[in-house]
Amino acid sequence: MEKSPEIASPCLGVCVVDARNGACHGCFRTPDEIAAWPDADAAERRAILASLRRRRRQAGLPDWPDPKQAVPPTRHVANTDTRQ
Repeated sequence: MEKSPEIASPCLGVCVVDARNGACHGCFRTPDEIAAWPDADAAERRAILASLRRRRRQAGLPDWPDPKQAVPPTRHVANTDTRQ
């Protein structure tokens, strides 16, 4: 059986939940979806991505990338070098 590619988190590092719609400003997932993500299998992750795509459309934003595609993780690294 062929192993399916990892479906990376849609997290953008903007983790603020909007009280009006209950979704994160960055990724448009709900807190429950964010908490479920680490243990979710590929089918569950695709379902979460489909939900956030619907929320983005309802907000008038473009769709998220195709949930069947593997998305490379994005790392936000702060510059901690204090040298001038």
